[in-house]
Parts: sequence; C-alpha cells; structure tokens
Amino acid sequence: MKSLTVRIDEETYRKLDQFCRREGYTKTGLIRKLIRSFLEGISEEESFSFDHPFWRLVGAFEDEAGDVSENKDKYVAEAYEG
Repeated sequence: MKSLTVRIDEETYRKLDQFCRREGYTKTGLIRKLIRSFLEGISEEESFSFDHPFWRLVGAFEDEAGDVSENKDKYVAEAYEG
C-alpha cells in the first residue's frame, strides 16, 4: 500500500473531522473510499479530462471571509458578471 499526503485548509479539516466522527469513518478510510468511488465511476471508454468548465473554477476564488463554500452561487454569479 502506498501513502498519500493531502493538505487542506483548517475549515475543511474541521468539517471532515466532524463528519467522520458523526458517521463513524476514519479520515483515511473515507478519503480512500471517495477516491475509489470516483475512479470506478470513470469508464475505460471515456478519458478523464480537466477540460470541463467546472475545473476552471477550482482555486478561482479568494476565500478570505471563509464563506465561499456556503455562498458559492454568489461567487460564481459575480465571476460571470464581472
């Protein structure tokens, strides 16, 4: 088995920790399950691509107020307006 390090911000870590405690997962077990689920959802016929418009949004917003995930619609609308 290989090891993988993932760095996340404090708020995301706090939410992940709360979810895992509430649902009875370990963080490692949940992340492993999510990665497997993601990879199994991609058929061999289709190639995964980061060309989808969604991926252009990753990292596109400064989160100084710590509210992007709660107000994502507002941030996306502002990005398309301006």
